[in-house]
Amino acid sequence: MKFDQDNITGELPDQLSGATEAYRLIAKSAYESASQSEFYHYAMNCVGTLFNSPCCSMYVNMNAEVFDDYSHTGSINPEFWRPIVQDSLNDTIEQAIGSARFFNSKNPDKAQPVAVLSALIYSGAGAATGAIALATASWNKEQATMQLKLLESLASMISCLSEVSKQKFSELDDKYEACKRLAQAANYSNRHELAYAITNNLRNRTGCDQVAFGHVKSGQVELLSVSGLSELRKRNVHIVSIQDAMEECLDFDKTITYQLAGDNKDNAPMQYRLHRKWHESARHAAVASVPLHGPDGVQAILSLKRQGTKPFSAEELDEVRSLAEPYIAVFGVIEKAHRNLLQHSLGSVKQLVAATLKPEKWTKKAIIAATAIFTCWFVFGSIDYHVTISGRIIPQKTQHISNPQTMVLAESAVQPGDIVKAGDILCRFNTDALDLIEREKLLSELKIAQIQARNAQGKNDAVGAKLAEANLELIQTKLAILDRQVEQATMRAPFDGIVIKGDLSKRIGEVIPQSEPLFEIAALGGWQAQLEASEIAAADLAEGQMGVFITNAKPDIAGKIKLINICPGAELYNNRNVYIADAELDLSESWLKAGMEGVGKVNVGRKRVYRAVFQKIINYAYLNFWL
Repeated sequence: MKFDQDNITGELPDQLSGATEAYRLIAKSAYESASQSEFYHYAMNCVGTLFNSPCCSMYVNMNAEVFDDYSHTGSINPEFWRPIVQDSLNDTIEQAIGSARFFNSKNPDKAQPVAVLSALIYSGAGAATGAIALATASWNKEQATMQLKLLESLASMISCLSEVSKQKFSELDDKYEACKRLAQAANYSNRHELAYAITNNLRNRTGCDQVAFGHVKSGQVELLSVSGLSELRKRNVHIVSIQDAMEECLDFDKTITYQLAGDNKDNAPMQYRLHRKWHESARHAAVASVPLHGPDGVQAILSLKRQGTKPFSAEELDEVRSLAEPYIAVFGVIEKAHRNLLQHSLGSVKQLVAATLKPEKWTKKAIIAATAIFTCWFVFGSIDYHVTISGRIIPQKTQHISNPQTMVLAESAVQPGDIVKAGDILCRFNTDALDLIEREKLLSELKIAQIQARNAQGKNDAVGAKLAEANLELIQTKLAILDRQVEQATMRAPFDGIVIKGDLSKRIGEVIPQSEPLFEIAALGGWQAQLEASEIAAADLAEGQMGVFITNAKPDIAGKIKLINICPGAELYNNRNVYIADAELDLSESWLKAGMEGVGKVNVGRKRVYRAVFQKIINYAYLNFWL
């Protein structure tokens, strides 16, 4: 038989030199693969790579499942070789013997001859369970025979290592069974439903008249189900007998049987009085109780009753135990899954107390104790509650100076920021009109009034003398007013302080209207904090409360504050409704300037720790959820 081999080219691979590495990789895979199928797949790839095979196929019957796959190396389409390799694989499995088929190329100059090899794969008992087949380049039949021996050697190694991997995977069966039990438990809403499912299933499988299931909790048996009964009446004589027998089985922690048939000497029937009582009340039926163990000892009791003519055997009870015991761990899962909040909290507390009392490292106990103390302090303790309020610095004493009369500004002596003392000149107004015109006019009128007064006195004119004296007093008063106006034309500082506002240097020669504000002077050595409290913060503020104030300019320096006044009405400031609170500021630094902004923290009293921490969240909940 000949066919076109143009798709296979290249040098003859040196399989023998690469066989050692293939053996090592296959052996390593037997211990690292996650499943038998994964091991077979990796081993098949190693063999195909060793032979540089364009198509390598493997079939293995693993009883529960079948592995059937193929692999290829290089750029050659494996579908060309797959039918031929599959035929060789099938023939090897049917005839139970390996084979080597050699194919010559039509054009030896372009393509090498090819051999299709196949070898059997055996089970641990020596029976053929599958085969591996591949196509590989070969120069002659002798070379193909040697390659077949190498393939058979690899197949034998894969057969042996598959048993090793099978043993490793069998160790996972218990976990798999546990997962399967958990999956089945998801179909039940509570422990009673699962207990009824177990008892009814065991009743059908064992042919018992009655099967009862009791869950052990806190050293006592809780009877959950009795097959054939939809409702358990705790005071029923028969139910009480079953409950007592379960308690007796729990005390002895061993399988107990009481039946007429067979020898009861080993069971010491006089010792198991509660089982004998159940046996007698059940009309001498065969009764048995089987303890079901879990990680923490006996966790359930299974009690069975059957006609006396069908006694229980030890093998049968062991089989019953093996059927029911995997479900024990499920009861704890169902119980925890369907607990309410109170039960869950109580269970967590009990576990925490039990873990704390165990003789373990003191570090863990110290951490738990510290956590408990912190929790109690957080819930029941109290701390000082501080309200954070934005504000700014203002002088403790300020005075506004206005123009007393309309005059022309002649001189400006200070600028904002200048330090002045009491009596220092701030500015001067032009008084020439008052001194030259008004004063000369009044002085002339004064002389005339004096002459009129002397003439009236010389004529003994009493009335004229009185009028002249009155006129004289009027003129003197006008002169005093004029002197006062001249004196007011020079503005002086009322006290020691700093000029905050009032730059008149560019208004010299200008007529300043009467009552126009000229200067604002703040007293030195005294500052206040003007706080802008929100509605929520203002509700907690009161006069006399203490706190601290830090400025944005020097946040590392804090000054003490004391509230002295809280405005009862709200004001609009920066588009916010605020309540102004004035506070004394115990801070006298040279860098302080009026208007500096900052933040004040006022101690408004003590509150529960949890309320102080979650105050904003609590307020938000009250406002938005109407709690």
